[in-house]
Amino acid sequence: MRLALLLSLALTTTAPLLAQPQAQTQPEAAPSLAAQYAPIPDVETLMHQVEANQKHMDEIRKDYRYHALETDQDLNKDGSVKKTETEESEIFYVNGHTIERVVKRDGKDLNPKEQQKEQERVDKAVAQARAAKPDTATDSRGNTILSVSRLLQLGTVTAPRRMFLKGRSTLVFDFVGDTRAKSSNMSEGVMKDLTGTVWIDEADRQVIRMEAHFEQNFHIAGGMLVNIEKGTNFIFEQALVNNEVWLPTSIDGRGKARVLLLKSFNGHFHTAYSDYHKYTSDVKILPGATPVSADPPSPPQP
Repeated sequence: MRLALLLSLALTTTAPLLAQPQAQTQPEAAPSLAAQYAPIPDVETLMHQVEANQKHMDEIRKDYRYHALETDQDLNKDGSVKKTETEESEIFYVNGHTIERVVKRDGKDLNPKEQQKEQERVDKAVAQARAAKPDTATDSRGNTILSVSRLLQLGTVTAPRRMFLKGRSTLVFDFVGDTRAKSSNMSEGVMKDLTGTVWIDEADRQVIRMEAHFEQNFHIAGGMLVNIEKGTNFIFEQALVNNEVWLPTSIDGRGKARVLLLKSFNGHFHTAYSDYHKYTSDVKILPGATPVSADPPSPPQP
């Protein structure tokens, strides 16, 4: 998908380190007085704890595979749906890197030629993941995930506070990108143009929710390559699966963008993640393999 892939870049840049239709939330548990008045951790210290904890999560995630269904709606000027496209993928992890394999488009299996092309792309991604250094994580499209130290150089973190979300205590802060900061790649360019809010699970030091939007029009090559309009926004959420690992549950976005000169988008996309499966540690999770699965955990409720 066009805009979805671009905005997912911003999400995958920050979500592993930090982890607009409003998502519904479960009733929140009443916090204890001790929890309400506990000191808020220093933001920089907190973010480094999140990064350190993510390395532990990477060891657990390698045994998981799950399903992604992305729905992309292109709208007319009057708000009616002009076109709807869907894409289904399998997602798994290799050496701490996210690998995504497309299996269906618009509800139809890929044809033999598309399957071969996709398999070649995935095989290349797997090989690169296995050869990469463990500390150089990438997203499903090979984009480098920013380190905490670099992230702090691209913006300002403000208003740290505590909130209860879905029955869990979260540490919340706002992020404002610095458009004057120098960026060396597309991931950094996107991040410095975003403004948003992040909810971090206080107990597990993992993202539970992230909201972000573009304060200004975002351009690459003067808008010739990428042009995203001001106000384009998205929400990312993840949850605790099988009481041991945090995995994404949804990405939602609305906006208007143009990629290159011929591809444009004006509408809404939603990616829903489900069908989480854990496999035995001695099974290789590779494209084309038929792994033996343990009993799959139930998907977390959004």
